[in-house]
Amino acid sequence: MFSTEDRLGLAAPSMDFDPVYTGCIIVVRFKKNKDMNIENIINAIRNNQVRITDHADEEAVDDCLTYEEIYFSAIRGEVIENYPSDKPYPSCLILGRNFSSEPIHSVWAYNSENLWVVLITVYRPDPERWIDWKVRVKK
Repeated sequence: MFSTEDRLGLAAPSMDFDPVYTGCIIVVRFKKNKDMNIENIINAIRNNQVRITDHADEEAVDDCLTYEEIYFSAIRGEVIENYPSDKPYPSCLILGRNFSSEPIHSVWAYNSENLWVVLITVYRPDPERWIDWKVRVKK
């Protein structure tokens, strides 16, 4: 008999197998990596495949942030929190820095079907609420 690994092409076939079709179907579910891939976000920004929520637009204006510096910070930033259960798309919080090296937090969602990103919100992090801009202060 073929082992499961053999049927999936993960192992070399053994010499003793039964090639008779049994009518069984094997369903394999691979565990998806729930962490956002920042490269997908960077590629979407570089390809101008970005949607911006009204909320993000308002926050950018309130914090005097331009889209140029928001994109710059995301492209050179790092994912510090993942929100894999967000709907309609998983999202993440990116810490980046603007042209003056000031910290910027931006939340991005990624649509893997059309390869677009959505800027959900953006803000200048409050030093009273963040340790090294990466870790939330416990209340």
